Amino acid sequence: PAPTPPLPAYYLESLRSRVPTGGQISIGDPMWRGAGYAKFNMSWPSGGQTFTGTITLPDGPGPYPVVIVNHGHIPPERYWNGQDSGIFGDPLAADGFISLAPHYPGYLGSGTGAPGLTTNEQIAVIDQDLISSLASLPQADATKVAVVGHSQGGGVSQILMVVDPRIKAVVLIAPVASDEAENARRLAQRPGAPTPQFGDPDQNADVYRHISPRT
Repeated sequence: PAPTPPLPAYYLESLRSRVPTGGQISIGDPMWRGAGYAKFNMSWPSGGQTFTGTITLPDGPGPYPVVIVNHGHIPPERYWNGQDSGIFGDPLAADGFISLAPHYPGYLGSGTGAPGLTTNEQIAVIDQDLISSLASLPQADATKVAVVGHSQGGGVSQILMVVDPRIKAVVLIAPVASDEAENARRLAQRPGAPTPQFGDPDQNADVYRHISPRT
């Protein structure tokens, strides 16, 4: 029989089979100090590119559990460092969690992301490689990882829920729908909205089923 063709890279089944790769989390310039924690710029590698973000570290040697904070949608030209992530992550650092907040592909010096994926899948992939890079942080307990996602970041976090078993807890704050067909229909109702990436969900139901955390 003919070999089964590979699934498209943007199917969640393909993301489940992807092996995340780790690297060095580089802690950069300090941003500020709070009560019992300090916040810094950071960078790490993913897919041959460099991505940037912020890291908020509790005082002391640890090891501390880790929270990845995925922010809501903000146009790149309006985004400022730590926007919509520090409000969630910094209080967690004050309570003994390492908080890491990635800048999305194309934001504040981050790379362009993996080709052939949806935007939220690109973010999920860099999150996975960030988790794989936790071994370079002696303060981090890489066996205790949670994600927090707001709005668009909630969509990213829902993808991570179903593709990465290393994640032990998920907090969703006003997330987008877990059904990408529903998101596409809502987007199409907005004045001047672009055509959804995979077209009409009623005409391409199978594709939307394979890219939705809820199927």
